[in-house]
Amino acid sequence: MRTTQEPTTQKPATPVRHRAGRRTVAAVAVALAALGGTTAAAQAASGPSRVAFSAGATSAPVTGQVAAGGEDAHVFGARAGQAAVVHFEGPADSYWTLVGPDGSPLHTGATEQQEDATVALPRTGDYVLDVHSATAGSYELDLTIPQPIRFAPGGTSRTVRGAVSPSQGELDAYSFGARAGQEATVRFSSDTGGATWSLVAPDGSPLHTGMTQDQSSATVRLPSSGTYSLDVQSDAGPTGYALTLSIPAR
Repeated sequence: MRTTQEPTTQKPATPVRHRAGRRTVAAVAVALAALGGTTAAAQAASGPSRVAFSAGATSAPVTGQVAAGGEDAHVFGARAGQAAVVHFEGPADSYWTLVGPDGSPLHTGATEQQEDATVALPRTGDYVLDVHSATAGSYELDLTIPQPIRFAPGGTSRTVRGAVSPSQGELDAYSFGARAGQEATVRFSSDTGGATWSLVAPDGSPLHTGMTQDQSSATVRLPSSGTYSLDVQSDAGPTGYALTLSIPAR
């Protein structure tokens, strides 16, 4: 069982020797250019495609083609306080941007984290994720909207429970906000002992992975202020789990 994301309402001509032939080729080229411009205008008018999350899923894969010097836009809904975790692969000169519901830039081409990044979402509404490239090519990205872990007023810990199944490629994604220098303690158990958790910093760097031996209890110092990603997965069969996150006040 995956945690559920709740969207707000919820892509050769033959050489011609004769002068008359050259005029014909030129006319065809002009017609094709006009047709290409019409197609591009129609695509632009259609607007960005909406990212489709499966029922109960917190992540969705997105693939597409981007033209040279062009862009390919996608839109998704989220609530204030959630986060977007983006994994991106594309041509060497490609990059992605993220714009909020009010038009403010949240992630730009100047941002260093293009392969993996976690971005805090400040408002409820539709966000636009745009892929840009100087050369034509294909790209792939994974968009995850984790379930935020929030403490009760005055509280410093919370326990979440769920179930994951490797046969369905499931991953339960959570997020939480913290300040630089705080410490996060995670206590974790699963029904079969086959599940693991991982922790990723706001800049995409791993802080604790499924390969780390200390899965039952670990304390991690948080290097920066921002939104952290905490994921649970299983490679050994379907299993239920319980995870307690504690962040003492400073």
